[in-house]
Amino acid sequence: FLIILLISASAQTIFVDEDFNGTNPPTGWTNTAVSGTPVWIFGIDGATAHTGNQNLDGTVMAFFDDDNLGGASTNNTVELLTPVFNNAAAMVTNLEFDYNFREFGTIADEFSVEVYDGTSWVQVFSRTTDDCGSYTLGQCSGNFPHATINISAYANANCQVKFKYFDGNDWGWYVGLDNILISSPLPFDAGVSRIVRPVSGCGLTATDTVEVVINNYGGNSISNFPVSFSINGGVPVTETVSATINTGDSIFYKFTGTGNLSAVTTYSIAAYTSLSADGNNLNDTANASIQNFQLVSLPYTESFETGNGGWNTYGQNNSWARGVPNAGIISSAPSGSNAWVTNLTGAYNNQELSYLESPCLDFSSGLGDPILSFSLYYYTENPYDFAWMEYSYDNGSTWTKLQAGGPNPTNWYNNTTAKVWVGNSNRWRNVESVLTGMGGQSQVKLRMVFDSDGSTTLDGIGF
Repeated sequence: FLIILLISASAQTIFVDEDFNGTNPPTGWTNTAVSGTPVWIFGIDGATAHTGNQNLDGTVMAFFDDDNLGGASTNNTVELLTPVFNNAAAMVTNLEFDYNFREFGTIADEFSVEVYDGTSWVQVFSRTTDDCGSYTLGQCSGNFPHATINISAYANANCQVKFKYFDGNDWGWYVGLDNILISSPLPFDAGVSRIVRPVSGCGLTATDTVEVVINNYGGNSISNFPVSFSINGGVPVTETVSATINTGDSIFYKFTGTGNLSAVTTYSIAAYTSLSADGNNLNDTANASIQNFQLVSLPYTESFETGNGGWNTYGQNNSWARGVPNAGIISSAPSGSNAWVTNLTGAYNNQELSYLESPCLDFSSGLGDPILSFSLYYYTENPYDFAWMEYSYDNGSTWTKLQAGGPNPTNWYNNTTAKVWVGNSNRWRNVESVLTGMGGQSQVKLRMVFDSDGSTTLDGIGF
């Protein structure tokens, strides 16, 4: 993300770039009291009514704290003007800044911005009600408003921007201002900003669709330029974008050519534009890492004797491991030597929220709903530490707790109220249930979930 910001900054003509972290007021800026005597202040705390750092990004900002002046100071209008800059030749000029304006609801206070067009001042921004309000209590605390305004219509050799606060001739709150950028994009600058498809999934094919987002970062409209993609650094597929993309806009582009992602592995995909006269080639390319997961058909059995079987584990304070169980209670596998256990030789972790996830399962060829069975041992702190099973139809983007199915489920959740396995099973138990509604689904994932609190830990779950 930092790289993107630096590239963006280098790909434009910058007229004003001010964060108020140096000498204040900055060189060339004008700080004026139009009415009253106080002017804009520069510092960390923009609200003396609160304690702590009342600012926009943790650094110095410009602010006017009308509240701190008291009820006797009720006629304040202050202006903060940028240096004069010449943007007469710029096709596009954008003004950006961060701010926080806290209004007082019963008065006519206002934060506004004006641009000098060479003849007169034109208002381009105004706030009379809160976007956030209190630095500490507002809805945007830590994520303050960012304004972006196209001021191209006012381009001239003596352009200037004015930031203005008016307290409504009454006792108001405050305004904060920071990170002002006035810039013009390069005439020609395009790039692929995102690879939309393919995405990691089960059973990718030899003819998968490749779709990207192409952005026009430049000041001119663009069309009829090359765009390419390559997989693992191979021969690129290059096509021509015939659509017109206006400045600041983007389009979705779907390649006619496809990508071969049929092998079960991880792929590196690069997509990039090749616009003639592009003034910044650093933002031309987007990259993505795409994984094709193994797709397993029925019948499916797995004993974990020779490997993980495509199952993987992750999560918070994760203790899952595959191997020979040798803890005090879970001291052997139900058959063979290996099993998945939350710590093969001891107790699970406090504050654990961990997962053991299956490979992709293809249930599309069966005549009905599949039947799931497995061996399970549980020895957990009752009722605080427990396990359950979930399923996903969308490669793990969303998960749903798996309920007991069929007429005679076996040992499915011993706590039927909370729908979890908890306490002591006393031995390995066979668990069996119909996967109701999953017949015909072509890409299903299952996962065991284990959740523990912050106190007692025991042997946990064997699977």
